[in-house]
Amino acid sequence: HGWENVKRALLAYRLLCRDLLVRQGFVIPENADWPEDLWGMKLGFAVYNIRNNGTYSTHRAELEEMGFDFDSQSTGHGWENVK
Repeated sequence: HGWENVKRALLAYRLLCRDLLVRQGFVIPENADWPEDLWGMKLGFAVYNIRNNGTYSTHRAELEEMGFDFDSQSTGHGWENVK
């Protein structure tokens, strides 16, 4: 999807959910709350890759400025129990 679309999706998620704690299986739904060109994006998979595989590591400062927590899924949010 490219960095710009992932960034737009994260900002939309933050606006709607008030955080960036995107669960791994989250896919952007097809509804008016989300930009139509992002419908179907596997945002949870993108976030997993950012946290665990260094994807978009060149944008780390921008992610931190957004409030992105690089450790959130491994520290007490119960995400490890989600199947």
